[in-house]
Amino acid sequence: MILVGRDTPTAQTIGFSVITGVAAGLFFQPALVAGLMSVQPDQMASTSSFLSFLCTLGGMFATALLTSVFETSFSMTLKQGGVVPVITSGPPPGSNNTTLKVTNVSVSLDGHPAL
Repeated sequence: MILVGRDTPTAQTIGFSVITGVAAGLFFQPALVAGLMSVQPDQMASTSSFLSFLCTLGGMFATALLTSVFETSFSMTLKQGGVVPVITSGPPPGSNNTTLKVTNVSVSLDGHPAL
């Protein structure tokens, strides 16, 4: 996915995603089969569910890690571009309005302030 950028056509992005999904499926199947072949027949159900749990757990940690990296790099890009959102919480003094006011958040995808 390192070949996918901002200007990459949608078809190419979908193609890379399909290749990645097929590769992940081909990677996990042999591990599942090897795990099931190494246990007694009466333990196959619990082994299969345990291996599925580990696969889901690994995906959860990978998603959390990549989300953290993405949010950190996005925040750094905003700060370098001089666009930092200013969030004013709470109503202005003397007002009963409870809306959240966000200012100065227009950003282009290259990290520079949008015009």
